[in-house]
Amino acid sequence: MKQEKTREQLIAELIGCQKDLEASNRSLIHFREKADALEREISALIKAVDEKTQETSHSFSPPQALRKMTARIMTVIENEKRYRQLIDQANDIIYRTDERGCFTMLNSVAAKLLGYSKKEIMGKDYRDLLPTSYRKKVEKFYGIQFVKRTHDSYLELPLLKKTGDILWIGQYVQLLRENDAVIGFQAIARDITDRKRAQDALSESEQKHRTIIENIQEGYYEVDLSGRITFYNDSLVRTIGYPTDEIPTLSYRQFMDERTARRVFRTFYTVYKTGKPAKALDWALIRHDGAMSFVEVSVSLIIDSLGRPIGFRGIAQDITEQKKLEEELRRLSITDNLTGLSNQRHFYVKIAEESKRAQRMGYPLCLIIFDLDDFKAYNDTYGHLAGDEVLRLVGEIVKNSIRRDVDTAFRYGGDEFAIILPSSTRDEARKVSDRIRRNVITRVHGIDISVGIASLNAGDSLMALIHTADTAMYRQKGMRKNKE
Repeated sequence: MKQEKTREQLIAELIGCQKDLEASNRSLIHFREKADALEREISALIKAVDEKTQETSHSFSPPQALRKMTARIMTVIENEKRYRQLIDQANDIIYRTDERGCFTMLNSVAAKLLGYSKKEIMGKDYRDLLPTSYRKKVEKFYGIQFVKRTHDSYLELPLLKKTGDILWIGQYVQLLRENDAVIGFQAIARDITDRKRAQDALSESEQKHRTIIENIQEGYYEVDLSGRITFYNDSLVRTIGYPTDEIPTLSYRQFMDERTARRVFRTFYTVYKTGKPAKALDWALIRHDGAMSFVEVSVSLIIDSLGRPIGFRGIAQDITEQKKLEEELRRLSITDNLTGLSNQRHFYVKIAEESKRAQRMGYPLCLIIFDLDDFKAYNDTYGHLAGDEVLRLVGEIVKNSIRRDVDTAFRYGGDEFAIILPSSTRDEARKVSDRIRRNVITRVHGIDISVGIASLNAGDSLMALIHTADTAMYRQKGMRKNKE
């Protein structure tokens, strides 16, 4: 005959089921069926406890908190499902404004999301799209970036659509400059309206699930303490590009280089030791096909029912296209459009870096500055289009006369050029300048160059180095004119 369970045994089983539910809840989608089965089992056990209590003379009240917890878990499951549907679609927005804040360019996605035609938005002041309560905050943001010349900054703000509805965007804003003067702003933005709504809804959910649900934007992952992937979603599969059936066998180290793997390990270790989550970490990943992708990642510690760390979880948002655009914008910001050489602004950054490195490492550094003799007369004779063609040709000659990935060439201004030569002596720099002069004289009719060379000595200041090269160039130019 089967022995009937006591009330204490039933309560123990209830507690065991509660722990199983908590463990299942950490992987809401993957273990949905198990959670449903456990909920049915709990209901049956509660019913059994009620029946058992009625048979005894002792006062006993079933654990109401357990019923509430089960209901909360099911609510979170449904919230997570709705939130996933919201964040599965992501749209990028790109726009530019002039220094006054009037739109000078925007893409079709921006116009479509705002409900306007491009024609309606072009020339419009961005303040006209802001709710009144946000105007001062956004004006202050742009003002600080303008005054401090901050290259790029991040801001989340609401915009008024044509319908009067609110469109929330998260944007990276960059300064547009011309000749070191700010001429406007450029932004790369994403529609985060759904995320904002989801965050508002999720703020009412259980605290223990908030870390996961609030931050989910793209991929979701869980790894154990050894770094092996134990749970993931379809978005993560798309981001790392591995076949679905291979991912459970992977460690994070298998789809990133050694440098990134060390950064990831340090992050996991810090989160493990402190228990504090880490957010907005940029990691470079190597996809299954060998291509690089970039993700913005958050990391939180997974704790079991006994309070022991058992792994890590987080979200991974694919920012590959954003990174490519940022790199292209950076390249354009330091490149002279006519010659393809680096521009004057980048010259001052690079010469400072190379001079510090040379003095620290103890190797020689030379600077060449040269300009085109009588270039103004050439322009007056043959026209500015011909003059521009000469500058392009000189830029090509310079590129082909220096060491790739070692030396750096610049259009210093007008018809002046500069070359930084790390680990080069004055004799080596003279050979480079002679080679450039021979090619210019050979390929450009009627044009010669005047050259100044300076080498970095111990204790020399940056401006002293530049001044020495500049003075030497003008001295040579003067000597030639005197001979004439």
